[in-house]
Amino acid sequence: SIVAFSLWLVREQLMDEFTHAQRRNIQLWLESCTRVNVRRNNWALFTAVNHAVRLALSENWTEFRGDQRWFRDDIEAIESMYSGSGWYTDTTSGDQWDYYNFWVFASHNLYWDMVSGERFPDLRQKFRSRLDHFLRTTPYLFGGNGSHVMWGRSLIYRWGTLTPLTLAHSMGLWPHGTGLL
Repeated sequence: SIVAFSLWLVREQLMDEFTHAQRRNIQLWLESCTRVNVRRNNWALFTAVNHAVRLALSENWTEFRGDQRWFRDDIEAIESMYSGSGWYTDTTSGDQWDYYNFWVFASHNLYWDMVSGERFPDLRQKFRSRLDHFLRTTPYLFGGNGSHVMWGRSLIYRWGTLTPLTLAHSMGLWPHGTGLL
């Protein structure tokens, strides 16, 4: 999802630099990352973003294609993990909670929103409303000095805490002052 989203971000600067064969290889690699149904947990957002990017890139480069049905099924799985007040559980069984909400649910919802939210206004509104609930309470998860719980198996999880906050700010969705961010 991160590779796909990164390619989408630099599409206008980079895609025309690739040959047809190189763009086809990128499509094949991205496609290979979405062959397994991972809809029992937050990984569904990884494949949803991947498909959203490939669908968006296909508008300008014929080598790309995504599967809108797969994307919708991924989003439906994520929908089943919503627990209220902007928070998601980490499985469809609804029994796992963690700090991962920052990294996957908030950031990846914003990724696909940036890529294809205009194509899916109903989903965009629903997820933005939930994100607003989440962001309004986000400051309570940080200490007065900016500290927060350092959680995760890798640095990407730890750095990922800031990803949805800065993305939301850049999209005009951060509900607090810039100084608080």
